[in-house]
Amino acid sequence: MTLAWAYPTSTTGHLVPRYVLQQRGVMPEDFKEVFVSSNHPATILMVISHKIDVAAIHYSTLRRLIRNKRIKEGDVKIIWTSDFVTPSPIFVRKDMDSGLKKRIQQAYLSMKQDSPKTHKVLRTQYLEDVIYVPTHDSLYQPLRKMANQIKGLEMEAD
Repeated sequence: MTLAWAYPTSTTGHLVPRYVLQQRGVMPEDFKEVFVSSNHPATILMVISHKIDVAAIHYSTLRRLIRNKRIKEGDVKIIWTSDFVTPSPIFVRKDMDSGLKKRIQQAYLSMKQDSPKTHKVLRTQYLEDVIYVPTHDSLYQPLRKMANQIKGLEMEAD
């Protein structure tokens, strides 16, 4: 069997599925070949075109491709879904001007009210409503811990 990750830095398309497989005794070297794709849609299309057998992607990507009629409901079979995963953050450099950081954060937090057209465009990329909330680095510590337990993959604590 062949396997594809959505891309190396993807939480839902690499980190979590790889961790779960390892916890169940399945390692990348157990597959005939392991591919790394450029993004989630390309990964699922690799399965549909029979270029690979198994893929890890973000569930909303699958739902969006079905909703947009790029693929059919029965084109793939879902064999596992993870529990909720902390979503991707928007982040800036530590040394950036604090006033600019605050303005960037506020632009995201108020996007739905202040820029409804922009929010609508962004909304088409997801199944759920897109709501930005302030976050803290500590929310990502469980993912770092997971990554540090994956054989051959390490992340720094900071």
